[in-house]
Parts: sequence; structure tokens; C-alpha cells
Amino acid sequence: MRRSYVSATATLSITLFLATACAAVAGEPARAPAGSELPPEASAAAAPEVHLNLIDKKLALSLAVDMQAQIEMAEFALKSIGNDGLRRFVTARLEDQRKFADELNTLTDGRAASMLAQARREIEQDRAPDRVPEKKFRLLSVRNATAMLARIRVEILQEVAALQCGELAAKSADQFDVHYLRYDLLNQMQTLATLGVFEQQASADFAQLIHRAWTRQQAHYVSAGQLLRQLETAPLAAVVPVPNELVETVTQP
Repeated sequence: MRRSYVSATATLSITLFLATACAAVAGEPARAPAGSELPPEASAAAAPEVHLNLIDKKLALSLAVDMQAQIEMAEFALKSIGNDGLRRFVTARLEDQRKFADELNTLTDGRAASMLAQARREIEQDRAPDRVPEKKFRLLSVRNATAMLARIRVEILQEVAALQCGELAAKSADQFDVHYLRYDLLNQMQTLATLGVFEQQASADFAQLIHRAWTRQQAHYVSAGQLLRQLETAPLAAVVPVPNELVETVTQP
């Protein structure tokens, strides 16, 4: 299945897991991206029944880790975002991310949610103050390899997020939105690349579902880029807010 990928190439950053909320931001609202909403068939159409094979299930669980990271990032960022246009954009995208996460959890018969919960429990236990440091080694016969890797990935994302959140916390309130969007665009590049590669490896039915997610992500990416350009170039006080609409600049399958 062919599609148009983003033209810019950049080093893919690890998805943000904001562990703490950053400083609250004040400022006048910026104009949300102009454009038309995605066509109903790209967003509201009911997906056909999908049956996952073994590889599909591995891909779905990996996507669930990434999607949950984005959801938590958005939830924490919304506590600090001061720009009204950016807030409405992130809120709308968060709804899409939650729907996709729910879909992945349903397709994996609830395994995605349980795997993430188990990963968090183990990480919290290992970080407990009274925990005796020890070499972590779990036999595959005792623990599923996929769940083990998911736990490791979750911990990596959390460690990187702590560093990135520290960078954002050092910014003044009126600088937060711009710096957050710069990080966010890198995250979306990674998500687009991940979805594109996974689509090529998935079965036909699951590939269609992934492509729909890619289509939505591409629209979010374009809208975020427009918002960033507005925040970087236009005086906030001179910009008139308008309803937030996602820009349709995607190639249909």
C-alpha cells in the first residue's frame, strides 16, 4: 500500500512520557490550523472485523506501548499548555489516540492494557526506596518475552521523559508551548515511521487498520506544524483564534 510520507527527515526521538507536569503557561490564543476536517470515511467509518495473526499481535502490543506514551504525554502537557489553539488541537488529537489505544486493546483481547499495567507495577517495585539492588534477570520460561520487552521499553521512555521534562521545566511560561510543539513534532515523525513500517509487516486486514491510523497521524502532523509556525512567527496578541480543524493533506490508499 503506497502513501505520501513527510518530506522532512530528522533523527527520530523517543516518544515522550512526561512524568511530571511543567509550569503553567499564560498567553493569548493562537489561530488553530486552517483547513477542512478529514472525510467521514477516514475517521468515522466502522472498521471491518480484523483477525490478528501471531506477528500482528506483536505489532499491536508494540503500538499499544507507543500510543499509551502519547496519551500520557498529552494529558500531562494539557496541564501546562497556555495557548488556546494548541490546547484545542491536543485535546482533539488525544481523543483519536484514546480510540486507537482502545481498538488495539480490543484486538489483543485486553492483553495490551494488562501488559502495560504489569510493566508499571514492576517498574515501581524496582524503584522502591527499600528495594535491594540486584541484577535483573528473568527466565523466558517464567516471563513472556514480549511482555519483558514492553516493560523495558516503558522504562526507557520514562527515563528519557524525565530528561526532556527537565528541559521544558527550565523554559519560561510563555516559551513552553513552542518548545513543547518542537518535541511533539519529532514524536509524530517517529509515530508516522513506526506505523509505516508496521503496515508493511502486518497482514492485509491489520495493515488497513494501521493505514487509517497513519492517515490520522499525518493530518495531526501537518496541523501541529502549522501551529508551530504561527507560534514562532506571529505575535500572539495579534492573532485571532478560530475553530480548530485538522488539515487534510494525505494520500488515500
